[in-house]
Amino acid sequence: MSLQASDIIRASIEVKQRLLADEALLAAFGRAVDTLTDAFLAGHSVWFCGNGGSAADAQHLAAELSGRFRLDRTALPAEALHVNTSYLTAVANDYGYDAVYSRLVEGYCRPGDILVGLSTSGNSPNIVNALASARAAASPPSASPAPPAARWPPSPTSSSTCPPPTRPASRKRISSWATCSANSSSGESSSTADTEPSTYMECICLAGGLGTRLRPLLPDTPKCLAPVGDRAFLDILAERLHSQGVQRLILALGHLHDRVISHIRDREYGMHVTYCVEPEPAGTAGALRLALGLAETDAVCVVNGDTWYEVDLRALFEYHRERSADVTLALKPMEDTTRYGRVELSGGRVTGFAEKGAGGPGLVNGGVYVVRRGIPLPERGSFERDCLAAPGYRIAGLVQDAPFIDIGIPEDYLHFCSTAIHSPSRYGTPDT
Repeated sequence: MSLQASDIIRASIEVKQRLLADEALLAAFGRAVDTLTDAFLAGHSVWFCGNGGSAADAQHLAAELSGRFRLDRTALPAEALHVNTSYLTAVANDYGYDAVYSRLVEGYCRPGDILVGLSTSGNSPNIVNALASARAAASPPSASPAPPAARWPPSPTSSSTCPPPTRPASRKRISSWATCSANSSSGESSSTADTEPSTYMECICLAGGLGTRLRPLLPDTPKCLAPVGDRAFLDILAERLHSQGVQRLILALGHLHDRVISHIRDREYGMHVTYCVEPEPAGTAGALRLALGLAETDAVCVVNGDTWYEVDLRALFEYHRERSADVTLALKPMEDTTRYGRVELSGGRVTGFAEKGAGGPGLVNGGVYVVRRGIPLPERGSFERDCLAAPGYRIAGLVQDAPFIDIGIPEDYLHFCSTAIHSPSRYGTPDT
């Protein structure tokens, strides 16, 4: 008996050694971990299914995620699909065992969720059917044309379209995982990381600030949802970004994030929208670090959710590439830089920053950037003070003398509201 036990242990060790020697398989595991992490950061759920021992594995994995694994953390939304025995016996009796998981996928899974199917043979009919149902959730019947301005549509490389989901779709998943977001026509993973900005642009909107200066006017409203006429500032900003060619918007949320999420569910911006929520205030550097984890392109636009600056984004992206910069700032000429601080520019390269209080004419940071996705960022802190002003980045600056206003201050917010209401064609606001 002891010899048989040792043989089993050796066989298990040999399997793990072969796994460690298979670099392609290890890379696939890494991508799977990244996929799960992205889904959780975007507020989606992960579902597991299997039969027999695989069902036990599915339940174990879900419990590690919704419980705790190694360290205490917030519970993650994960569950095994077989835990309701009344459901399993009823559906198996009425529809057949092959349908027990696919029906649950139809009822539970939402666009952006992930389904993990475990099967030793790879041919278990109920697992295969469940994976097919997950993929079908991303594609309407072929006879149904895609709506002209679908909510959260898939990226331009995808041939399938999703109906408007109840929450933002996350990024596309690798082909070995069934998901409820859109997949490419080949069924393989597709990335836009090497896509030229002229054809695909994505933008991070930093919208998690506390909005302390606006609280006298808007005590319970996130700054990005500050009303402008009968619309929210975020709606006007998003439409401006879309008109500039942005096709994917990542909202970095924090304070009052639930209100922002509820708001965007009822809006159509004509582009893919997703979001991440910082678990606790981490400053603009921490928020940007979290959001960049969802980015798909090597160069990403970043804007503040309380700033209106009519920048030519394509020109900013092009200049960023020409300068091979880590960060490229859009710089606004001002007659008086006292309120904003001053940026020193020489030959297209940012050479220094002056703190607020330095008056007189000069260039100010307009709060619109193009950043390299892989730039090092701290887990918390100010992107402007702790990162841009510190040595280490290659920072370029492009002067754009375009309309600029920071609505984070009450008087400027009221001025923007007045301007927008009297210029409906420019801001998409009602003419009152």
